[in-house]
Amino acid sequence: MGNKVIRLTAEIRTYAQKVADVGSRMGVTSNKFGQVSKGISPNLESISNAKRQYLSLLNEYQSQEETLNQIKAPFELEKEHNKLLVSFKKFVDATNMGIDALDVDNIQVDEEQNNKCLQLQAEASKEIVIITDEIAIRLGLK
Repeated sequence: MGNKVIRLTAEIRTYAQKVADVGSRMGVTSNKFGQVSKGISPNLESISNAKRQYLSLLNEYQSQEETLNQIKAPFELEKEHNKLLVSFKKFVDATNMGIDALDVDNIQVDEEQNNKCLQLQAEASKEIVIITDEIAIRLGLK
């Protein structure tokens, strides 16, 4: 990746706005996910409710991922965009891990797996921030 600032054409502005919109939606969904993960108690109702909410939030993340995959990156930002896609997929995969940690049948939460989910989400989130910062720098916005 070069550090050369690229000119803000209409195409690049549109791309940047679309990516920012996905980022905003992801932030809202992540806040909801964090609230659900903090409120899980070791009883059937709580675990069932959390699993249902996690699945709903997973659908939101998958919709965001699909939108991101459909955005055509300008040639100058293809490398960063591809890295963004990889990191977003890592985030969605980690969310799946969190869902799998909720065992409704045995009324338990696999704390180790749930914590790993949260750790992997945090790592993917950091990657996403770094990549979007790289894009902002390339656009001369930072």
